[in-house]
Amino acid sequence: MKQAPRIRPLVLSVQLALTAFVPAAYASQILEDSGHTIVDGREFDTGTETRLAGIAMLASGSGQLKGENVTARSGGELVTTVTALQGGQIELSQSNVWATGQGSWSVVAYDAGRVTLVDSLIEASGGEGHAVVAQKGGIASLDGSRAHSALGIAALAMGTGSTLTASDTDFANDVDGYATVSALDGGQVSLAGGTVAALGAAAAVMAEGEASSVAAQRTIIKSTANSSGTATSGGAVALGGGKVKLDGVAVSTEGTDASALVAQGAGSRLDAIDSQVDTSGAGSMGADARNGGTIALQDTNVHTTGGDAVGGCAYGVGSSVTTKGGSITTAGPSTYGASAYNEGSVLLDGTAVTTQGAYSSAVAAGGGGTAVVQSAVLATTGEYADGVAVYSTGKAEATDSKITTSGANAYGVYADGGPALLSNTSIETAGDYAAGLGASRAEGRIEATDNTVNTHGIPAYAAHAYDEGVVTIDKSQLATHGEYAHGLIATDGGSLRIADSSVTTDGAMAHGGMVSWGGQLHMSDSGITVSGDDAAGIIASGPEARVGAGRTTVLVSGEGDAAVGVMVMSGATARLADGSSVTVEGSGRYNHAVAVRSTL
Repeated sequence: MKQAPRIRPLVLSVQLALTAFVPAAYASQILEDSGHTIVDGREFDTGTETRLAGIAMLASGSGQLKGENVTARSGGELVTTVTALQGGQIELSQSNVWATGQGSWSVVAYDAGRVTLVDSLIEASGGEGHAVVAQKGGIASLDGSRAHSALGIAALAMGTGSTLTASDTDFANDVDGYATVSALDGGQVSLAGGTVAALGAAAAVMAEGEASSVAAQRTIIKSTANSSGTATSGGAVALGGGKVKLDGVAVSTEGTDASALVAQGAGSRLDAIDSQVDTSGAGSMGADARNGGTIALQDTNVHTTGGDAVGGCAYGVGSSVTTKGGSITTAGPSTYGASAYNEGSVLLDGTAVTTQGAYSSAVAAGGGGTAVVQSAVLATTGEYADGVAVYSTGKAEATDSKITTSGANAYGVYADGGPALLSNTSIETAGDYAAGLGASRAEGRIEATDNTVNTHGIPAYAAHAYDEGVVTIDKSQLATHGEYAHGLIATDGGSLRIADSSVTTDGAMAHGGMVSWGGQLHMSDSGITVSGDDAAGIIASGPEARVGAGRTTVLVSGEGDAAVGVMVMSGATARLADGSSVTVEGSGRYNHAVAVRSTL
């Protein structure tokens, strides 16, 4: 990663060179070390002079320079065109400052020096040439100005005590690898209004290093280039313990792999309040916390439109993304609303999450990651876009929330190798094969308490446990509305445990419970009600399929030959005890309360 070169030795020797008079060889300069000089309308141009001879304006000690409609220009290498150091002060308004040489900086405030620019233009066009720099306790202030660097940083605060403040000022740079506005090594940057634009593969705003910070209010931050493949690319970036705070800010990126908000490394933190975040490139995440970084969003809206552009991603031990209020919207394929992987964590509190692409779950956790959802609204429209998805060793929790999916095979909650814990949450699916709850593999389990589940697909099960997955449901209401949409289904070693809950189906051949091939269904203090034609209350089929029910009622009211209460066949077993009852009200030919073709 490129960083700003350290201040050159020339500024340390400037004070020794100052005299009460301007040397004849430097007639295009003005050097002030003790007095207060007005330079209105003056022009200072050092041509191609380098280093000390190239400085156009310098104030040091108690010296002050003040001017309106001033032009300061240098074309030599390693020059600081306008420089205030060791307590010196320079104030310019409606002025122009240029540095065009290699490694030359336009404006520098150094070692307690102070530079103030109002309604002015600052340009740096040479290689590694920076527009405005505050260093070693220097203070730079801009108001209503424009600072641009073609091949370097537009605004930089570097070192403890160095500050750069800007009001209604526009910053831009064009080069790869250098942030447009940067705070390094304890430097502080404060922006109010204005714009920050990165036209190269770099961050628009960056704070790097402990105690470094950038704060922005009402600012427009944008990056238009593709990423260079490093964390330094994107909208606003915190690295190595740096801090970024955004309030009422609009952040947007247009390039590939150019995330809008980035916090990387332990201690790095980015906070955004009442802000808008947009990305349009593939792989360009809205909020990306990695390797211990933290991102906290409050009343902030995140919108991504590229493929694989996750709304909020936490990746790596100690990494976290938290949201309070606001919204996350994604519109690309394979684009989660929020994801937690590799022991990262995501917390969504009162946030609305909407995804529109295939395989774009609203919330996903895997690889030891944890996702927590509370008082949130999750909605997906693409196929295989689950409301909440948990993969290998991940974990998810949803409380007091609402989950809806409308795509085919889009489960409300899917646990595949990790646990999902649900409470007081409503789940509704509207796609074919879109189960409300689904768990697979030995580690895949769902624990649901005080929830409602409704499905509207063919066949969209309310709860599905398979391949040794486990679904445990307590004090909940489950209903399906579609042909073959069984309320409960356990297959291939999957297990369903239902307590104090109700299961309702109204579609043709939509059985209340279906257990086969080693699946298990255990019910207590619960009820099954089916009303579709040829729909049975419970069917157990195949070797090692098991059904056990206590204090459970089964009511079947549909027509058709298969409308039976409980059917057991092909080596399955079922046990109904402790006050359980089976009632069949239909008029089919085989509408028995219990039909046994195996063991009961």
